[in-house]
Amino acid sequence: MGVHVLQDCGGRIDHIVKMKTTGAVVPIKDGHGKHKNRPNALSADQKQSVGKHIDAIPKYQSHCSTSNNINKMFLNCDMTTASLYKDYYVRWCQQQNIIPVKQNTSRKIFRTEYNIGLNLPKSDKCKICDESKIKLDIAKSNNDDKEEERLTTFLNLHKIRFKAM
Repeated sequence: MGVHVLQDCGGRIDHIVKMKTTGAVVPIKDGHGKHKNRPNALSADQKQSVGKHIDAIPKYQSHCSTSNNINKMFLNCDMTTASLYKDYYVRWCQQQNIIPVKQNTSRKIFRTEYNIGLNLPKSDKCKICDESKIKLDIAKSNNDDKEEERLTTFLNLHKIRFKAM
């Protein structure tokens, strides 16, 4: 291969010649992009702040649609990633005296590192569960221990029966 073929890449030839004259048997890699001075890189503290915020958000677990993904959690149906960022994360950062990350960074962490859905699945509509949970909340507010225990047992049995299907 002649120099005329590589005339557009004279820098490469100069690099190879320089490495050979220094005594290297094989030219070392040039190290493009291997520097450690990335000014916009996300620090571990910033990433951890997003994680702490996501962990603090109330989440719900679906028992009716767990066949697809057992560990999937869901947020309240009126939340979006934009509203989570604007309404909750930015305020939370102000309270904690932390500089918030950008919205797209927060969204990327939320979507890639957490198994959380924004809307409850359509298959999660269980009339028995909904009615029993309402009755259970009423029993708790009335301090009716017997009714609370009965409803808790009923709900647990219902969930076991559903998983057995």
